[in-house]
Amino acid sequence: MNMTETILDTSALEPYPVTIVLSRYGGVYEPGQWLAFNLDANDLPEDWDGDDGECQDFWQGYDKAGSGESPAEAYADLVRILNLPR
Repeated sequence: MNMTETILDTSALEPYPVTIVLSRYGGVYEPGQWLAFNLDANDLPEDWDGDDGECQDFWQGYDKAGSGESPAEAYADLVRILNLPR
């Protein structure tokens, strides 16, 4: 009798780590009210929540964070950006 076992590695299906934060300016400079980073909280980029000028400059050149009107929307957008299967 031939027995095989299939194991699904789900680590590639979900981003890790993920930090979801409320944007400092409510989406004025940021792409949305909630932001999801594929980073540990201690590794968030400098200036993502800086003063007006710093924040505006940062978000004009940064496209690696998910965003949305809720934490769930920001997470879903991050998964889309990372092109992970759903």
